[in-house]
Formats: sequence, structure tokens, C-alpha cells
Amino acid sequence: SLRVAKGARVMRGQRLGLVGHSGRADFPHLHLSVRRHGKVVDPFVGLGRNSECGLGPAPLWTKSALKALNRPLTAIYTTGFAAKVPKEEAVHRGLYRDKVLSAKAPVLMFWAEIFWIEKGDRVKMTITDPDGKIVAEYANAVPKRRARGLFYMGRKRRGLFWPKGRYTGTAELMREAEAGGKPPMNATATIQVK
Repeated sequence: SLRVAKGARVMRGQRLGLVGHSGRADFPHLHLSVRRHGKVVDPFVGLGRNSECGLGPAPLWTKSALKALNRPLTAIYTTGFAAKVPKEEAVHRGLYRDKVLSAKAPVLMFWAEIFWIEKGDRVKMTITDPDGKIVAEYANAVPKRRARGLFYMGRKRRGLFWPKGRYTGTAELMREAEAGGKPPMNATATIQVK
């Protein structure tokens, strides 16, 4: 979806490309790099820097673009199931993407990765069985602001087998009005137990 060629001169407002969803990406996104004379320039800083962190004295974005880009965007980034307690690094590598789980699995874990969580946000997670009955649930308030967090919950198998069929995991994030509240957001994942 690229609309410009390497070395092309571009103007403000010109379309550079379209946000795509291809390869192993979990969500539509765009990688952007700004270079001047072969050196990377951070568009939030510009050509000068007064401190190690934060905006520079002459950012390259317009004021309206900077305002839109400079706020954390909360999102339930990705969800899935695992037959063991998920590890964050393994989630980032995409290792818990199975669509089928053995009925003999010792545990059924549902996980969700969430970006830009504010202190006091409430995370609620549930797993329902093929009949719609709740197998496991979790709800808690987030104790501090985090750029990214992996949340998971589940249950050990009771008996010799999990009942066969499709299980659904739902993650919900709720934010209070005084913390910039918005309607609850949620995401789901399903897994077939055979």
C-alpha cells in the first residue's frame, strides 16, 4: 500500500501509504521513519533537543496532529487461550495462537494484552463453556498506570476431560469518568476443545 518511492520528496498532507494488515501482524499498523541527510529524525523532537525525554523545541507535526498523536490510546490489543500460564515474551512472539485444545489439557487459560491502562481501570475477564455457562471469571482494578499489561485467568480441569465444544473468553476494560472515561471496551477469543 506504499504510495511513495525511496528518496521521494513529500509534502504535508500527501498520502504516504495505507495502514495494512499483512504478514504476522496482529493488528493494522504503520511503521514510519523520518530521515534527513541519512540520519533518523524523531518527528516529536524535530532537529533540536533540550532534554532526554519529551517533545523537542520544534516538532515536525502540526499542532493538531501533535495533539491527536500525543495521547495514549488504550486498546485491548490481542487475546487468546493457552493450556498453561502464559508468559509475556511468548505472547509477544505469538506462541499462544492455537484454535484447538485437547480435552485432556490440565488447565484452560484465557489471556489479554492491553495497552495504556490507567490507574483505577477495571479489567474483567470470563471464560464460558459451550453451553454459555461461566467456567471462570476475574475482575480487579489496576493499581497503577501501565503502558502495557498482560492479564490472564483460568481454571484447572475437573475430572478426566474438559467437556468438548467451543469455549469463549471475553476481556472487558472499564474506565471511570474522572479518568477520561469512555464506554467499556471488550475483546473475545474462542477455542475448540476436542
